[in-house]
Amino acid sequence: MDRTATDTIKGFNYQFNKTILEILNAEPNTKIILEGYIEDIDVFKKDETIAVQCKYYESHKKLNTSVLTKPILDMIMSFIKDDTINYKLYMHCGDSSEEETIPFNSSLLNDILKTKDKSYIKKYFPIIFETEDRIKNLCLKHKPTATEYNTVYEYYNKRIIDGTIIYNFDKSKFIESVEIISAPSNEDLVDKIIETIASNGYTKEEVYDLFYPNMFQKVACLSSEKQVKNRTIICGKFKKDIFTIKSLLTSKWLKKVFSVEQYKKSLKRNLKLRLQGNSNIRVIILDADEYRSEDITSFVNDYVKKYNKKPKLNNSPLFIIKSNEEEKCSLIQQSLYTQYNLNFEDGDVGKKFNLNKLMDSKGVDLKICYIQNELINYMIEHKPDDVFIIGSLDTSIYEKNGVECCKIEGLNINEIKEIFFLGGKYEGSR
Repeated sequence: MDRTATDTIKGFNYQFNKTILEILNAEPNTKIILEGYIEDIDVFKKDETIAVQCKYYESHKKLNTSVLTKPILDMIMSFIKDDTINYKLYMHCGDSSEEETIPFNSSLLNDILKTKDKSYIKKYFPIIFETEDRIKNLCLKHKPTATEYNTVYEYYNKRIIDGTIIYNFDKSKFIESVEIISAPSNEDLVDKIIETIASNGYTKEEVYDLFYPNMFQKVACLSSEKQVKNRTIICGKFKKDIFTIKSLLTSKWLKKVFSVEQYKKSLKRNLKLRLQGNSNIRVIILDADEYRSEDITSFVNDYVKKYNKKPKLNNSPLFIIKSNEEEKCSLIQQSLYTQYNLNFEDGDVGKKFNLNKLMDSKGVDLKICYIQNELINYMIEHKPDDVFIIGSLDTSIYEKNGVECCKIEGLNINEIKEIFFLGGKYEGSR
């Protein structure tokens, strides 16, 4: 993965973690909008609105004018629309480890407004400053020529230097409304979150393996909602809801929170509780394009031998095979029968899938079939006790419909056996 993509992922993680910290430190009635319409995090207190913008720049050694320019210009644009908002720029650069407020004054603002970045001048300056129509028209052009860009730059630069430029906002009031914070690293921020939650009487193990990842997932999922009302939370209710959840919520976000070993440890804690109930209705969806067929059959066999020893007493697990090649499911079924002598139901009636035949079958070692829309709709309607999704499969359709899924990804087959307590150990590359 290239540096830009990695920085983008780290930036999102950092924003989510800062959001969590804002929630934890907020009064119960404080309202927060994730991915707000003002900034990244909009915080509405009883007598104050704070718009928080998060930036994460590991590659920059220190916080300077070059990295401050765009965030401050964006804030000015918002301030022009509503000068009652307070702004907080929460920015990590280089190896900064302590939270420190950086003085924001007229001198720093003037340095920012002397930017030579043509795209910034074209986008922001016609709104920030009073501007003649001829210059506005040049800025409105999709692709101004080099000469036109130079004309625009000289126009603003001359007036800024000689002090004749007219601002479309109150500079002093804007400066007073902005707080710039040199912020700690993502790792240090997580430590701060862990300490904050633990201070409420929870063990660090509970916090790290349960409450923190659950908060991270909730914040990440809500942040992706399209409608503002779905991205709006009341902090007291949010915290109450999180602290009453007794199981680990797993999704694509969990893998982004932890290292591989921490990720496996959290999954094992979660699965240990889930796998104790033999009477549970359990579904395992496998991405057959991500693993070899023989590895899948080995995993299925080991699972059945351990968790469904007495088919007549237990609910047989349902394995759903997802693949771009439907025949892969048939190959897996053949191997389960010929190599492992497992008795299964696949819902086949005259080469047509029958959902009732599959779901009503009793006394079989397992149920296994290729993924069908009927099955997806069945799970949404009936919501099985446990749904494990293994591989890089989209889980959004289940999550949006209230089906709690345990998402497992980025692990090889031996690691998957390990977290299911089937004796697997890590061997080879992932």
